[in-house]
Amino acid sequence: MSTESYRRFSPTTVAGTTNLLSGGAYTTANGSTTNFSGTFNNQGTLTNSGTFQGAGTISGSNLVNNTNAVINANAVTTLTLNGGTNAGTLEATGTGGLDLYQAYTNTSGTIEALTNSGVVLESGATINGGTLATVGSGTLSSNGSVALNSVNLSGTYTTGLGIMRSIHGELPRKSVARLRLIGQFAMKPLD
Repeated sequence: MSTESYRRFSPTTVAGTTNLLSGGAYTTANGSTTNFSGTFNNQGTLTNSGTFQGAGTISGSNLVNNTNAVINANAVTTLTLNGGTNAGTLEATGTGGLDLYQAYTNTSGTIEALTNSGVVLESGATINGGTLATVGSGTLSSNGSVALNSVNLSGTYTTGLGIMRSIHGELPRKSVARLRLIGQFAMKPLD
């Protein structure tokens, strides 16, 4: 693919390496499905209004996942995202899982791991707002120091070795959420 703007309608397959330069745009339409495998070098804006699913790496932080849109890690290999805005759902349904790096504005969004899958917040990741959830045997964990700001937890969140910088937010009343801390932690009172 060249580095121009694209608008895709269902179904579409993006495979191999796609380079989108600054100022370019790749947009999926409402109700569309894009099957993804490979590397998406995103210096422009990737806007999802449908379902974007598969495995590989989406680099750059100009990812926009709109309300009711889904980015689904549904493969046996990992889908890696590098920051952006989520007003829909970022989910793992495949055994490869979903790895999240960098910062996410997740104010009205959901990040979830469904049965037999996992979401890993990688060292340095920041989640601002929204809901972090697990369903069934799904796992939500961190790998190193992460920041969770004004998030709602539903399910189990496990953090391994490393320091958790912050968790701000609330557990819903009568919540089934559990927070499991393993390793060394620096906890401080909320301001």
